[in-house]
Amino acid sequence: MDGACYRDRLLLKRYVLALALALALALALAQALALALALALALAFAFALALALALAFAFAFAFAFALALALALALALALALAFASISAVSQAFARPLHFQTSASHSRQSGMNAA
Repeated sequence: MDGACYRDRLLLKRYVLALALALALALALAQALALALALALALAFAFALALALALAFAFAFAFAFALALALALALALALALAFASISAVSQAFARPLHFQTSASHSRQSGMNAA
């Protein structure tokens, strides 16, 4: 009876050790899964942050492009106005000068005829 009791104790110890080992493996697996989930969440957060930064840079680039386009249009308008005003001033001075030249020429020709 002592031999059977000893074997039962050994079997019980083996079952307890096997159960403890299975529990330790299950805990290690759960820890590995939790670590993998944490890494996946960190990667998802990093991807979302990178996407947000890319969108921010895209909007900043679009804003800078729109600002540069507006400045270029303002410069083109200023140049067009400057050329128009130069043209208007030159035409304004060209007409009286032409009429004075004609009048003085007709006076000279009249004086020569007289």
